[in-house]
Amino acid sequence: MSADVAIIIPTYNEVNRLGQCLDALATQTIELERLFVMVVDNNSSDNIQHCVERYSFCHYLFEEQPGSYCARNKALNELPKSIKYIGFTDADCLPQPDWIENALQHLMKQPLQAIAGNVEVYVESQGQPSIVELYEVLRAFPQQFYAEQQHFGVTANLFTSRAVIDQVGSFNTSLYSGGDLEWGTRLKTASIPVNYASEVRVCHPARQRLEQLTRKIRRTVGGAYRQREELPECAALFRWTALIRGIIPPVKSLKKLASHPMGLTLAQKCRIFGLFTFLKWYQVAYRVKYLLGLQKADERL
Repeated sequence: MSADVAIIIPTYNEVNRLGQCLDALATQTIELERLFVMVVDNNSSDNIQHCVERYSFCHYLFEEQPGSYCARNKALNELPKSIKYIGFTDADCLPQPDWIENALQHLMKQPLQAIAGNVEVYVESQGQPSIVELYEVLRAFPQQFYAEQQHFGVTANLFTSRAVIDQVGSFNTSLYSGGDLEWGTRLKTASIPVNYASEVRVCHPARQRLEQLTRKIRRTVGGAYRQREELPECAALFRWTALIRGIIPPVKSLKKLASHPMGLTLAQKCRIFGLFTFLKWYQVAYRVKYLLGLQKADERL
């Protein structure tokens, strides 16, 4: 049996999490003979190749040019001819056992689509979760919203077919962030749907430190600024009306806090609301830095 499903995983210095991800792929409900996992080492200092070589269904690639979209394109350019379906995830994700099988049920019915799967955030640390972790459970990876309202899916959990890649092309390698949004815009132009599938699940650890949240904001704001001339939704973020709205405290978040899946004390709700507000202001401040020319380029973070 020839492999017909490729899973592409870019990685940069995450060898321990990569091993856990590959362990999860080894327990998939589809036959491993169908699976062709491509791990792209984006110039890590970790020994990624040694980790990959432990798995017979995995293949190691190296991409020196920094950026996860460069790494993903490296794999797309080297796909075996037998591959019909392509899945993307990240090294810090844990695919559930029926992840690929559930995605294929959609793609085999209609190859000309993209499937945005469910990214479930879980608390990894022992003991009492931090405020950052509780915030992440609420806010990270709103994949259904992305698929249904913005016509894209994050590459932590995204499936499509080779036919779609052949039609709309691969990712924009000039971007460190926002390449999934830009690719989704091309899907929309080509009238190719992006469908959310809750049963296509991966789990992702909640970020634990404030620094990790601010780093993500810097990366995503940089990606939006770089695409502001091509994508109206990115340009809108840098208009003064959006900046003014950005400094208004996030009152709508109170509704989300009331329905938090882990249950919260009043003190926790107050602290998370404070974090919501701080991060909203931090994002506005970083957009202003770009507008004033104080930030020249987005960072690889």
